[in-house]
Amino acid sequence: REVAVRPGSTGSRLANARAAMSGPRTTPPDAAHRALALELDAALANDPLVDELAFVPSATMADLFGPNARTHPPGAVVSAAVPGAFALVEHKLAVAVSALAPLHAFAREALRRADAADFHRTENRNENENERGARDVGVDPDTRADALRLLLLVNGDHMTAWNRRKRRLIVNCAAVDAADADDADAQTKNEKTTATGNASGDKKSLVSAELAFCALALSKFPKAQAAWAHRRWVMCAFDGDGDSRKRHQTVPSQARFASESEVAGAACARKRLNYAAWAHRRWCALGRRGGALAAAGALREDVSLFDAELERTKRFVRVNVSDYCGLHYRQAVLTRRAERAAPPDWADEAELTSSLIARFPGREALWAHRRFVFDARLRGTANDTKEVLLAEELAFADCFVQKRAGSEDGDRGNEKDATPRTVHILHPSWAEHRA
Repeated sequence: REVAVRPGSTGSRLANARAAMSGPRTTPPDAAHRALALELDAALANDPLVDELAFVPSATMADLFGPNARTHPPGAVVSAAVPGAFALVEHKLAVAVSALAPLHAFAREALRRADAADFHRTENRNENENERGARDVGVDPDTRADALRLLLLVNGDHMTAWNRRKRRLIVNCAAVDAADADDADAQTKNEKTTATGNASGDKKSLVSAELAFCALALSKFPKAQAAWAHRRWVMCAFDGDGDSRKRHQTVPSQARFASESEVAGAACARKRLNYAAWAHRRWCALGRRGGALAAAGALREDVSLFDAELERTKRFVRVNVSDYCGLHYRQAVLTRRAERAAPPDWADEAELTSSLIARFPGREALWAHRRFVFDARLRGTANDTKEVLLAEELAFADCFVQKRAGSEDGDRGNEKDATPRTVHILHPSWAEHRA
């Protein structure tokens, strides 16, 4: 029996959704948009050092660098199919907002064609295992465009695309190992050593290129959890050097930790309250004990390394008093130092929070961090002195409560004579609290 569905009801919305899903998933791009995607893919393939991505209203050279053509930087690559769609200048890529939808439509359809072609290659059992399109994972068979690269430049949190890149990296590294084994069988012992070194270099370049592309995506999508997870997987699976056999056996070097801290710091500068970036830095610094991405931390059990990292985070905390993500990372480092190396100076940490709260008493993140410090001090204090520590903490909090109450009474009693309060601005972005 047919049941009438009232327009605007939940049933009608579900019916509309089913009808939309039953139709074509995307509108096929026209010839101009197809040419635009191929131009962008070729430009990125010719410039592997692209390290920054931005979306702009218009990507014409006049809009980006002014009307005077003599001041435009040389060597710029622009779109000829759709003028103003993108501009690649000095390893910096600007894409017009109007070009995002056509690029996404082309990349998604290209990925569907690439997956279908890969499925047919896998089904062909007569084909050699090492020759099944090792470098064709995510490559459009019709246009030879890298669908994964285009798709992740438009949507940096596309987990399916990141998983395809994992598969591509595994297959390509396996192909390098297979080629190295074939060459080694036909050479002498000395020549074998040389071939192995060349293969290791090829694998290292593959891993370095993957990390560089991940940093490019994070330059526009600094909170993309899938991108950060992919970066950790590459570091853990190949040890940053293209060798998957040494997985979990080595500790990240200080150079690797410094580079990862730089990437995470840049992401935090682009997007405040970036828990994803701080979680990645925590994984690099402290490691992870279990799970698929288990790894040792770069700080090890060295007190000097812990102190250096705490000093770096202290500078960040002083100018980002509302960023609890940075404070949470600092708490993790302090806790690990107390467990593995030596107990930190909790009194010094309490003094840091006291000075910041005195300047910015309304920041909830500072009070939450002070509760953590107070709990740590309370756990490490003898029973006979806990009452004294508790009294000091209550007196500290009561001081700000009384100041706030007195300020409100004064404002209500005599608004004309009230002294205007000074507003301390640390960073312009905190005025809007953009997250």
